[in-house]
Amino acid sequence: MKKLLCSILTTFMLFLVGTSVMASEKSITVKVTDLTREEYLKILAEDMGITVEEADKYDKEQTKKTEARLKKQYPELFADTITTLAETNSYAYKTVQHTEEYPENDDFSAKVVATLKIYASGSFRQIVDVTGVSSRRVSGTYDYDWEENYAWTSPSAEEVREEGATAIDIGANGYFVVEVPYEINLGGFGFGGAYGNTFRYESEEMDIIFEYDLYDSI
Repeated sequence: MKKLLCSILTTFMLFLVGTSVMASEKSITVKVTDLTREEYLKILAEDMGITVEEADKYDKEQTKKTEARLKKQYPELFADTITTLAETNSYAYKTVQHTEEYPENDDFSAKVVATLKIYASGSFRQIVDVTGVSSRRVSGTYDYDWEENYAWTSPSAEEVREEGATAIDIGANGYFVVEVPYEINLGGFGFGGAYGNTFRYESEEMDIIFEYDLYDSI
């Protein structure tokens, strides 16, 4: 039931794209950064709210589950494997991110980020875990904040751990906020209220969405 609800929620988020401001169609640039396992564990620990030592234990348990699943799904690939998959050093860790400008005012931009754990052996590769999915502002002309409403992946992190994936959609929804001590006319923003000598302006909601495909990235 939980898995079904995750799928329904993800589908609903994809449909929400049409109800808020979305960047115009263009070539999408995805920045990929290779990580060490130690760097991956720090991100995993922060995302889960646990210590790095606890993240290390959790990741090792997940690796055992991944090995069991892969051997069951693809027995022909691992028929001659004597050592465990982990001992073959076949895991890679990557942070993938994409930045979008606000369509109504290109002085503002935000990015969505996710960290992936990937199993690879020869031509075979599969995303086996995803963590650290979030969005944030990118420095620009103004001093502003990005207020995230939600961030997501499709398939979900739970589905990736249970079934694996070769491609994943990563997205976030949010809006920009500017607070200044005077009234201004800012393109793409509406007045969000005032308190004391501070005036708040808010943009329309914006979706940031991209796909990361293991085989397109070869």
